[in-house]
Amino acid sequence: GTIITIPSCGSIILDAGEGTLGSMIRHFGPLGSPGRDGRMSLEEFLRGIKCIFISHLHADHHFGVVRILDMWNRLQHGTDAVIYVAAPGRFMKWLDEYSDVQDIGLSRIRFIDNRNLLRRNTPIKSIDSTIQAMLNSLKLQRMESVEVIHCAAAYGVSIEHTQGWKIVYSGDTRPCEDLILVGKNATLLIHEATFENDLIEDALEKRHSTTEEAVKSVLLTHFSQRYPKVPIFTDDHGTVGISFDLMEVTIGDLYKLPKYVRALKILYADECAKRKPMEAKFAITKYETNIL
Repeated sequence: GTIITIPSCGSIILDAGEGTLGSMIRHFGPLGSPGRDGRMSLEEFLRGIKCIFISHLHADHHFGVVRILDMWNRLQHGTDAVIYVAAPGRFMKWLDEYSDVQDIGLSRIRFIDNRNLLRRNTPIKSIDSTIQAMLNSLKLQRMESVEVIHCAAAYGVSIEHTQGWKIVYSGDTRPCEDLILVGKNATLLIHEATFENDLIEDALEKRHSTTEEAVKSVLLTHFSQRYPKVPIFTDDHGTVGISFDLMEVTIGDLYKLPKYVRALKILYADECAKRKPMEAKFAITKYETNIL
């Protein structure tokens, strides 16, 4: 999962696999402990979650939601707080059925079908008021979904803040023209990069993107488990950053991320050599020359 924290407003979670809450605990510390290194505590963070966006209904993108909702609901006991969940329509039925087994605060959930966030759609008045309330709670200018090329009911999302920044999240997808259009002038594009370039046939079959297809001005995520260290690029890309578990970066520091790619390729040169010996050797030679 990816977290967008908006100071003085709260947080948005973009997808949540089953290990998401565990990652939060590793990042913020156990529940009940003070914040680490000047960060907020886990309890403060969980209380501040305002919205969860689910791009599609594959397990690695939504199985962690109920644990987060359960914890959030417990911490909000005695308050009138609500949480917005934007997802494919069938997800609400799943939450409804799950709530028969465990109390996840269903009455507090304000559900928004991702179809109602599509630019071309005009939601009915009651849904529109829910969307507007969500935007107001996070001081957002707009939040628009876009249909992407993956499975049925798969969406990306564009999030624009009143201060002018814009973050676009691809979810899982092949390169997608509609995502390009909605992502125009984005401050940051968070794009999946499941396969390396010579696995283009796998990417086509499974409707994912290769690293080279994804790189424009982006933060790459969703690497396959076949790449335990760092993804392989065939060229340098001066506007691309690589994400890692528990990584934290501010909008103001985004420009720094591409500067770490060279260092990461040198740091994990042995790992790269196992995959692409000639490419790794070339990369090290070139970087040493530039550094000197």
